[in-house]
Amino acid sequence: MIDTTLFQVTIGVFAQHSCSCGLEMLKSKTALQQASTADSKRIIDIVCSAGPPDMRGFIIGDSMLVLNASAWAAVVDFFDIMKAQQNTHIDTSHENHDEHLEISLLGLEQLVGRQRGQDMVCLYYSAINRITIRRVQATEESLVIAFHINHASYKTMQVALNLECDYDGGRSVYATSEGFLQLTRPPGSYTIHHCHMLYGVTSLSRGVRYSIFLQTVL
Repeated sequence: MIDTTLFQVTIGVFAQHSCSCGLEMLKSKTALQQASTADSKRIIDIVCSAGPPDMRGFIIGDSMLVLNASAWAAVVDFFDIMKAQQNTHIDTSHENHDEHLEISLLGLEQLVGRQRGQDMVCLYYSAINRITIRRVQATEESLVIAFHINHASYKTMQVALNLECDYDGGRSVYATSEGFLQLTRPPGSYTIHHCHMLYGVTSLSRGVRYSIFLQTVL
C-alpha cells in the first residue's frame, strides 16, 4: 500500500490570472517568440522587489533523464488508478482540471524502484518534505501559471512524466536578465530551482500534462 496524505498546495496555480504581468507571453506562442530581453526585465522589475533572480543552482536535466520509460509510466498509472477509484487523497482544491496527490519517499521508491528514487534524492541534494504527483488537463480557457516566485518552497525539483505530444503548451518559461528561457519537457527530464527563480507556465490548450515534484517546503 503506497502512502498518500492530504496536504496544503504550494505549487503554482493554473488559472486566468487576468491582472498578472507578462500574461500575453504565456497566452501566445507568437508573443513569447517575439518577446525581447526588455520584456523579461520589465517582468522582473515588477515581480522581484529584491532585484534580478539568482540563477545559481538552477539545473536543467534534459540531457540526463532521471526516470526511464517504465518508471515514469508507473507513476502516471498509479495516479490514474487513484483517480479512477476516486481516492479522497487526490486534492482538487483548484478544481478537477488540476489534481495533486502527495506520496511519501517510500511510496515513490515503490513506484520507480529504490535506486531511481535514491538517484532523485541525490540530485536534489536537500531535505525533502513533500513529494507531489500532479495531473493537469487542458480547459477551454487555456489557463496559465502566472510569473511568480515560490515563496512557500525553498527548493523544487520537477520531473516530467509524459510525452510532449500528449499536450500542447504547458511549458515552463523563466524570466532572466538575459531574456526568457523556455524549456522542453521530455518525460523523465527534470529541473531544479530555488525560491529566488522567477517563472511562469504557458497555457495548456490540449491534452493532459503529468509531473512529479520534490520540494523543501518552508
